[in-house]
Amino acid sequence: MLLVIRSLIFQAYFFVSVCIASFLIFLLWPFPFSVKFAVAKYWGKSMLVAGRLVCGLDYVIEGEENIPAVPSVIMIKHTTVFETYAQLAIFPPQTWVVKRSLQWIPFFGWGLASM
Repeated sequence: MLLVIRSLIFQAYFFVSVCIASFLIFLLWPFPFSVKFAVAKYWGKSMLVAGRLVCGLDYVIEGEENIPAVPSVIMIKHTTVFETYAQLAIFPPQTWVVKRSLQWIPFFGWGLASM
């Protein structure tokens, strides 16, 4: 039962925080990419902290020394939503190639489109 409660708390935090962060990024559309990415990176880090504190999730980055600091193409096998926010917190500023239909999702899509 405790697992269900912790999962519900995390999901509530996820949905509220993604709406707030996405709407803030949308409002920042006239500003440079670096400003909008800073908000996205902060959101990604907050999700990692929430996962650790609420759900007890932890992660290990193997090969962090191999993450390039120069512009690169990084392919991520997207199997969970974890990669979505973890990559924001771990990798340097990035641009995504996404399905256009993701931009139609209220709040999240608006923020994604304004990046």
